[in-house]
Amino acid sequence: MKIISKAKREEAQGLRSKKIGYFELHHILPKSLFPLWKNKPSNKVLLTAREHFFCHKLLCKIYPSKEMAYALVAFTTRPNSDYKISSREYERLKILHSNLRKGVNTWTPESRAKALKTKELNGSLYRKPTFSERQQISKTLKEKYEKGELLKDHSPRSKETKEKISKKLKEKYKTEEIKVWNKGQSCPSLQKFGEDNGMFGKTWWTNGKDNIASEYCPEGYWKGITKKINKETEEKRKKKISEAGKGKHWFNNGKENKFCYECPEGFIPGFLCKRWLER
Repeated sequence: MKIISKAKREEAQGLRSKKIGYFELHHILPKSLFPLWKNKPSNKVLLTAREHFFCHKLLCKIYPSKEMAYALVAFTTRPNSDYKISSREYERLKILHSNLRKGVNTWTPESRAKALKTKELNGSLYRKPTFSERQQISKTLKEKYEKGELLKDHSPRSKETKEKISKKLKEKYKTEEIKVWNKGQSCPSLQKFGEDNGMFGKTWWTNGKDNIASEYCPEGYWKGITKKINKETEEKRKKKISEAGKGKHWFNNGKENKFCYECPEGFIPGFLCKRWLER
């Protein structure tokens, strides 16, 4: 209480002010434990960074709780601080913080809403990364891939993992925690008609390689769609067909054709074209 009474006295005399020097606002009764006293002027006092840290250290002993522990640990990463803690004190705080976090989900709907509000206030919620920022991100990721810190091709999930995921999803569907959006309904995009549909008034145009959906024909394009074929996939497909047909021959009985290894009864070698049948 000596620290608080001294700070209150100096503040009343005009010796403590954020205009004079660096001071931090402290809640005498912690706002996390006493929310009704949060905005009362009598519960607020200006302290130096060292005094603030020491008061929270005492509060952690007076009110042993996870809220007080989190507040104390937060001091270890704060900028503009004029205090230093020993390596032992730092280790003690980190162990305390780790023990309190075990089995606790800190990313609650309240904390998520608070984070979104903070991003909205500082203007980073809807801001897209600049070109230089995207280049820096790309460079960092490439370096991590080269060092092996990140893996491009993730290993496939084991059967046990797949079964666990399947079981959890089935339970969520039963309890209706997850709802099937298309149960008894058609796809929302197919329900759009007229100007609401993204393809309204547009036609497909191609130049033999690329396809464009537009209202007007671009230069060097004509109406239609060019199917993009993967050469490797096409070669595999042809090879598969070739291997499947090895040793087989066409046989016909004057009405139908059969592709097999041996000539069926009543059939003769050769393929009978449909045009010949029509004659």
